[in-house]
Amino acid sequence: MRFAALDDVVASADRHMRRVLDRIDAAIEHRGLTTEVLESETFARADTSRAPRSLHLAHEQIASVVWATGHVRRYDWLALPILDERGEIRQRRGVTPVAGAYVLGQRFQHHRNSNFIDGVARDARFVAEHICARRDAFSDHPTTYARQN
Repeated sequence: MRFAALDDVVASADRHMRRVLDRIDAAIEHRGLTTEVLESETFARADTSRAPRSLHLAHEQIASVVWATGHVRRYDWLALPILDERGEIRQRRGVTPVAGAYVLGQRFQHHRNSNFIDGVARDARFVAEHICARRDAFSDHPTTYARQN
């Protein structure tokens, strides 16, 4: 698998974020609310210098790839019983009701910035730890674990 350089994507995302933040700052200034808000934060740009340019899937023992793109939250293609009555994915911190089905990048998944590139890492760490804990529990006590889940 080969990957395009992330530099252009990150630069574009940074420009978009800067435009949005500038509009917010201008609205705050225009309405005289500067004393009502906290100081703005400076965001570090994502470091893409060590991003892989290629990956040998078999060598890295990768058997599945999930490719998710787009901005529309519509899951009519999802053939799992994890949607609520509004069509949103039922999850708690990325763990869905279906064993082995996890999500990341959901709006307000667990943190305010869960659906942004700079916020998904905390949720990803939790999901990865959950997956490892399940794997460890299953390998230690496969029959007990199967009855509990």
